[in-house]
Amino acid sequence: MSQAALRQAPPEPEAEKPAAFPLLRWIAENPDKLRPPLGAKTIFREDDFMVTVVGGPNARTDYHVNPTEEFFFQLKGDVTIRIQHEGRPHDIALTEGSIYLLPGNVPHAPMRGPDTVGIIVERIRKGDLLDTHRWYCEACNDVLFERTVKIELLERDMPPIFDAYYGDPQNQVCKSCGHVNSGRPKRG
Repeated sequence: MSQAALRQAPPEPEAEKPAAFPLLRWIAENPDKLRPPLGAKTIFREDDFMVTVVGGPNARTDYHVNPTEEFFFQLKGDVTIRIQHEGRPHDIALTEGSIYLLPGNVPHAPMRGPDTVGIIVERIRKGDLLDTHRWYCEACNDVLFERTVKIELLERDMPPIFDAYYGDPQNQVCKSCGHVNSGRPKRG
């Protein structure tokens, strides 16, 4: 190719260059995405991992069972991660600036207060990996209801699970002890 032809050729499109994500700026500019009803926004999803920013307050009565580990980093405020441990609920205090690596398949329910912000890093569920949401009886801890599904986008895939549980009041009646468990928590 001649020098003149090289000068007239359109420039090659520039490849996207790697850059850091301005996390704290994003949090400051998007507080509405960190409030109920879901209070979470996936900000990175590629290859093997997704990163979700989560905010509070939240009120939940379910436990999430992820087939893979979840890495929690609490940026602002304190959170309690309630887990099922040896057949009983157990609380893990996650204070501001703390991290916690939750093993896979541990039922857990993060309890977030107002104005809390955290990061959760977890694996993208590939192949036949499924998530479960499970509700336990408040009195005897027997399983009331569970739903196992493929979770790809938290914001889209989680609300129908909650609607299925709370949509039928019979789901809140324990078949083992007869206790009537709390209904849908108030939002806000």
